[in-house]
Amino acid sequence: MNFAWSDLNRAAQGTIICAILGFFVQVRTLSVEGTSCTFTDYAALVFGAMTLVAAGLALRAAMSTPEVDADFRPDSVRLVAIGGLVVAAIHLLRGLGILFSPC
Repeated sequence: MNFAWSDLNRAAQGTIICAILGFFVQVRTLSVEGTSCTFTDYAALVFGAMTLVAAGLALRAAMSTPEVDADFRPDSVRLVAIGGLVVAAIHLLRGLGILFSPC
């Protein structure tokens, strides 16, 4: 399967951009009180939510558009959308401090 940026619709392109930015932009808080520790990464939460919405829109467009009528390749969009849903879950879990937390 051959992928090109032009094979994707805008929602799938947005999914990729938000997913990548979620790994590089960080707005973190760390609070330690005695033995209690809380960690939140607000940027990961925001980019996780944006990736989730964009991936959902991309998947919806890919599922509802017949292959012959599409301005994009639905198979490529489906693959990007499913990957985006996985990355969105990772970002959301990171943002809540469940994954990769220093606590």
